[in-house]
Order: sequence, then C-alpha cells, then structure tokens
Amino acid sequence: MAAQAMSWPLVLIMSLCVCSLIPDSTSEPTFVYHTCENSTSFAANSQYHTNLKTIFQSLSSNATAPAPSLFYATATGNGTADAVYGLFLCRGDQNATTCNDCVTMATKIDLPTIYCLDKKAAVIYYDQCMVRYSNHPILGTIDQSAEDRILMNDFNTKGNSTLLNQLLVRMMNNMTAQAAAGDKYGKKFAAKQTNFTKNEDLYTLVQCTPDLSSNDCSQCLNELIPKLLVKKQGAQVLRPNCIARYENYPFYIGAVALPVTTNSTGSDRSGELTILPHPLSGCFLFWILLSTTNSIRSYILTTLSDIDLRLVFHLCCIMCQ
Repeated sequence: MAAQAMSWPLVLIMSLCVCSLIPDSTSEPTFVYHTCENSTSFAANSQYHTNLKTIFQSLSSNATAPAPSLFYATATGNGTADAVYGLFLCRGDQNATTCNDCVTMATKIDLPTIYCLDKKAAVIYYDQCMVRYSNHPILGTIDQSAEDRILMNDFNTKGNSTLLNQLLVRMMNNMTAQAAAGDKYGKKFAAKQTNFTKNEDLYTLVQCTPDLSSNDCSQCLNELIPKLLVKKQGAQVLRPNCIARYENYPFYIGAVALPVTTNSTGSDRSGELTILPHPLSGCFLFWILLSTTNSIRSYILTTLSDIDLRLVFHLCCIMCQ
C-alpha cells in the first residue's frame, strides 16, 4: 500500500512535539551597560585590590545557590581606608542557574579583566543581573549620585504615543506598589503584560534591590518612570538601586507572546490576555492523531487546515522557545 503524504498541520504538530522534548539551552548573560562610578583608582596588588578580589570571590560563591531574593551583599576591610562593599541582584524572573552564570561572568571575567580595571567603584548591568562594588557603603539608601542610564529602541511606537505614555504610567504605578511591598522572600520585583493595540501587547518590568525600604523603592522607581516616556517601542532606565523597562515583545520569563491574528471586525482586545497552550499539548494532539480512527483523524486534519498558517507557525515558534 502506498504511503500517504502527511499534510502540513500534522507536520507542524510533530514539530511541536519534538520541540517540547528538547531542553532549554543555556546561553551567556547579555551585557547591557557598565559604568565606573568615580575616577578614583587603586594600584595593582594593593590592599584594596586584594579586598576587591575577596569581594568578587564572595559574590561568585554565593551566586551558586542564591537566596530566594536573588540578592546578596557583602563587605571586607570594614573600618579601614581599603574597605570594599559589593552586591549582586539577579532579575526577579531568573532561576538559580542563570543568576549564577551572570554573576560569574561579571566577577570572574568582565569586571576583573575588561571593565573598570583599576577603579574603586563600578556597576555592570546584564539582562539577567546587576553586579556592583564600591569603596563606600552602598546598602540601605538610594544613591543619588549614581548615573541613570536610559536605553531605548531605535523605532518610534506604531500606536498612539499619548495613549502609550498613559498606559505606561498606569502600569508602572501599579507595579511600583507591588514591587515596593516585596514578597515573602524580600524580592522587590514586578512584571506585567497588557494589551496596547489590536496586534500589540506591552510588557513591563520593575525591580528594586531588597535592601531598600518600601518608601525608598517607591521613590527610586517613581524617579525613573518619567524617563521611560520616550514614545519608543521599548526603553529601560538603569540605576544601581532600581530598574524599570518596557518592550513590545516578551523579554522576561513568563511573558506570553501575542499570536498574529486577522480581525475583520477591527474590534479592540483591550484588557485581554492571550494564554498559549503548554508545549506538551502538541505531543498530546499528535498522540490523538496516531491512535484515533481514520475518520476522526481526517476530521481533525480538515479542521486544522482552516487555521491561519501564520498563527500556527507563530504558535510553533513560541512553544519551541
């Protein structure tokens, strides 16, 4: 009996099944920005240099199994002129592995060998974490002398920029309250997804270092929010004590992409959150197709063939991430 050619829906479902069985691969932390906070330098092999190496080692070793807050701070040489203070903060959606990879990159490669080599203070930012050290105490207060770094998308928003700014302020204010309150582990983090236009969602994130009080966290983020209103498709503001960011694509773990859809009525999707199926649903559907009768299988494939190809392809890509 001649083999029957498989239709494209079945091929796609098989692809989904295969994708769902492939474990996520690890990748290097994504460098974003660094700054040497002051021009004060230290000499190689000085006591400060030795203390800084101790700080790097302490940060790295404590990132191997980070606390649930994904935050750690330490100091060495207290009460001396060569005191060094250090900390790391991993983004609130990260797991222990990505947190460790990020802090390790900062403390064993980037800061010791590339950036701010002889400076007594520095901050380095990645998408996954922030690492900081200084010759002055850095815990418990907002560093008003620190530079706020504003990074933005090159493209202007495609939607109404006034509505975008209004939506951003409302979302950021709500998330600021949530982050400032903290969770049971002390993590001061919030992320939110909401609809902006018919075919575009908005993804937002804020975070404070857990050493800040609720009031200081709120103040820190409230000072950043106006700097986000740049009418771009995405932007972020970095400060050693807090960060705020928005994008028109999923950039944090747990965000759900908006499928490409055709809408003949032009109705708005305001407030609607799209939830896509778990990748294993592809395996389940594939199992049904293999085990069911020919008549039922034919019905399923006929139904699937009416699905917009763009939607199915987009769904496959999301499941394989």
